[in-house]
Amino acid sequence: MKKIVNLLAVIMLLSGFLILAKPYLREWYLKRENDRIIKEFAKKAENNSDAGNALRERSDDNRNTTNESKNTSMSDKLYENMQEYNIKIFQENQSGLCDAFSYTTSSFEFSEYGITDDVAGYITIDKIGVTMALYIGSNKANMSKGATIMNQTSMPIGGENTNCVIAAHRSRGFLAEIEQLEPGDEIKITNLWQTLSYKVVKIIVIEPYDTDKIKIIPGQDIVTLLTCHPYGKNTNRYVVYCARNKSGESGNTKDGSADKQIYNITADELPNGMEYESSEKSIKNEDIIRICGMILTGIFLIIYLLMFVAGRNLKEQPDIQK
Repeated sequence: MKKIVNLLAVIMLLSGFLILAKPYLREWYLKRENDRIIKEFAKKAENNSDAGNALRERSDDNRNTTNESKNTSMSDKLYENMQEYNIKIFQENQSGLCDAFSYTTSSFEFSEYGITDDVAGYITIDKIGVTMALYIGSNKANMSKGATIMNQTSMPIGGENTNCVIAAHRSRGFLAEIEQLEPGDEIKITNLWQTLSYKVVKIIVIEPYDTDKIKIIPGQDIVTLLTCHPYGKNTNRYVVYCARNKSGESGNTKDGSADKQIYNITADELPNGMEYESSEKSIKNEDIIRICGMILTGIFLIIYLLMFVAGRNLKEQPDIQK
């Protein structure tokens, strides 16, 4: 009976430690998975670029039917279809747009282009130390893995009359620290063809189904970050508007021509939100409670195990009678 009690005590202490550590363990796992996926995507992008260069160098050879030409053709088709999709949803006023956290299916099919994981690129936000794979479609499976591009919003290739709305959970490994972003901070979107630079212009909070405030703004090239607010709840949506900053981009556009046009928009031209309270204090308090709980639970577990081992050693000592 005593052995069972001891075992249950150890299990309870260990379980408590793991429950407290779960967000940090999940963050570590997500970062590892995102690093792997992004590395694979970067290789695809490199191969796509190499194939395009090789094809252009041999464009005068009509007999060439290499894999490079096939890959480039598929890449060009994907880019053209993304552009067509962006034009289509703008012309239709994004009629099917709904809240990202409704977990709707993707409205852009990737499999026909040989892409089976829905990864369209990745987002880098140095200010908060976040790099996440970008999945097409805000369905439940994609939301659990990284950042997602909301259905009925623009594909992540930039251009006039676009607003790529990127949604992710408000938790560790995702956008927990989004409130650290300020106007002027840079975010980068890397797709198969280039890396696009955007700068934060305005931050607001809206109600979940206030989708008119995340629609395309005519003439603009915008990326909008979207997550839950306040932290740990699903009541409202935290919105970060970012405008294209081509002066911060290196290299050329996808078609190889230098593009120096800069899309500008002021905070006054963007929608206004509702009053809200910051969640930064709640996040810090949660960290303090979790870390203190982990330390205390770990200390109790170590002490209990040491006492248990000491008790066994004492019990196993031979009874020496004088």
